[in-house]
Amino acid sequence: TFTYSSEPSATFECRLIPLESAFSTCPSGSKPYSGVPEGNYAFEVRAKDAAGNLDPTPASSLVTVDTTPPTISNLQGPPPLTNSNQANFSWTNQDNLSPINSALCHLVNVDPAFRSCSTLTSDAIANVPEGANTWHVKIRDEAGNESVVSEYSWTTDYTAPGATIVNKPARYTNQTTVTFTYQSDNGTATFECQLSPVEGAFSSCPATGKTYSGLNEGNYTFRVRARDPAGNVGAPDAYDFTVDTTPPQIQINSRTPSGDFINQTSVSIAFSGTDNLSPFKFQCQLVGRDPNFRDCTSPDVLSGLTEGLWTWQLRGVDDAGNQSAPLAENWTVDLTPPTVSITSLDPG
Repeated sequence: TFTYSSEPSATFECRLIPLESAFSTCPSGSKPYSGVPEGNYAFEVRAKDAAGNLDPTPASSLVTVDTTPPTISNLQGPPPLTNSNQANFSWTNQDNLSPINSALCHLVNVDPAFRSCSTLTSDAIANVPEGANTWHVKIRDEAGNESVVSEYSWTTDYTAPGATIVNKPARYTNQTTVTFTYQSDNGTATFECQLSPVEGAFSSCPATGKTYSGLNEGNYTFRVRARDPAGNVGAPDAYDFTVDTTPPQIQINSRTPSGDFINQTSVSIAFSGTDNLSPFKFQCQLVGRDPNFRDCTSPDVLSGLTEGLWTWQLRGVDDAGNQSAPLAENWTVDLTPPTVSITSLDPG
């Protein structure tokens, strides 16, 4: 419906181009049209006074009839699973006749209602909550037609998975091949491992475990961390261990009393030793009295010795399981004084 006005005694002639090519009489004040198909139109109206004079410059108005809703295509959004709390969307608007004049967006469970999007073809959201998210967009053209709602769903995951070392070598070991197993509290996680100082950076490692071979003597730190499908990386679990293949170095410093033959029933033996990497201990055995080697410290005091030949042994055993070759000390206890007998007498 179009409305118009002129001097009180005037009558009017109207036409709607291109539906009407010629002017025709139209009611005073307004002209309604119905059933007008989609398209672009020009409405013209002119006035005629009581003397029959026509307005040489009709008033005109352009109008577009658009009953088709706009459409959204090429909708792009964040990855289906992401650890980013930022979400960016873009799309393409299409309309057959009218310009798009508004875009309305809605993040479900966050926005109470549809709101204006960042632009007519994009939307940016910060601080997206963790979990399953759904976002809606619709557009409206200047004719008032509204598109159907387009939907985009994705999942945000901000929780880093944990990793725990399950099986590992001894703190000190004499094995040059070691194996670690580990697990995560996230069943979908993958693992990354690092052995310092051999490896400078983390690298992917099998879920079934990681084996290192040909290790040199030295101190190592093994680290493992978990990475989930969203890209979250957890703090590593770490384990320190030492590879030591060298036995302790030991020596016997002194025996008191000394000598191959002694007339004492007690003996004190002093000794010392070192190890290149591992803590170690001494073990002693007095053959004939100790059925096996026993832990001992310097000096090892032996008492209650009876007459006879005695053998005492010393070895070093470190925490890596390396064992030195034993050292031995031998002596004879003789408590019986010698006897003297006169075998002849020379009277001269």
